[in-house]
Amino acid sequence: MHKAFYAALLISLAGLLGCPRRIDFGPRGELHDPQELLALVDQAEQAATSLSAEGQVHFDLPEGQATVGAFVSAAAPASLNLQANDFFGRPQSVLACDGTRFGLWVAAENAYYLGPATPANLARFIRVPLSPVEVVALLLGRAPRIAAARWTLEVDREAGAYRLRGSDGQRSQSLWVDPLTARPVRSEVTSDAGGYRARFGELQPGPPFPFPRLVALESLSRASPARLELRASKLALNEAIDPSQFSPDPPEGIPAIEVDGAGVPRSPSPR
Repeated sequence: MHKAFYAALLISLAGLLGCPRRIDFGPRGELHDPQELLALVDQAEQAATSLSAEGQVHFDLPEGQATVGAFVSAAAPASLNLQANDFFGRPQSVLACDGTRFGLWVAAENAYYLGPATPANLARFIRVPLSPVEVVALLLGRAPRIAAARWTLEVDREAGAYRLRGSDGQRSQSLWVDPLTARPVRSEVTSDAGGYRARFGELQPGPPFPFPRLVALESLSRASPARLELRASKLALNEAIDPSQFSPDPPEGIPAIEVDGAGVPRSPSPR
């Protein structure tokens, strides 16, 4: 009796101390070839090509925190529209991008910015300098990958996921992948300048396919820390989207402040 009691106690303590949990690798079994896993990730990520969603976006910034209503639409490879609303549903910030140009309405400044869709300009809204292709990829549940010459693969038993690692000489990336769906669950891209962390969660099983309702983005720059979380309550995938949603041109009657690739207003304005 005492032996059974102590055996059960030891098992319980082992669980509390965080023994590695069992990982379900599915019918494929455990993979050991990083290229084989990356091919499966590509296949899973390509399932979504467009998205329209309503929900909330949470901002955690040096100047404070806020959670506001949001509307999002995106279409691969680089078209997007992000809108943050106040409590009454009135737009406070609206970012539109057709892949090459961006337009941003900021209600608090009563200003409309217009210029090339560079990472610096998109960071006016998302606060992390990413290209339109990278932002759209994240919205579509994809983890943008660096051009690593070689990837290594291991099993992260604490995370319950595969972990891929690669480097392109200037940046390094760790990519965590769910063994069952082959979808990315977390990505970290780091460099001397900082980098960013992305996380995908609240996976809906479908139809039409597994897709994360939560996308979190965090800047790893000490100079400009920022964290955003987009949580979708209504979600439509692969439906036709009116291209006018992605037009960066300002509404009629609203003058635009034209900026260069670094976000500096042009003087004099060519408009």
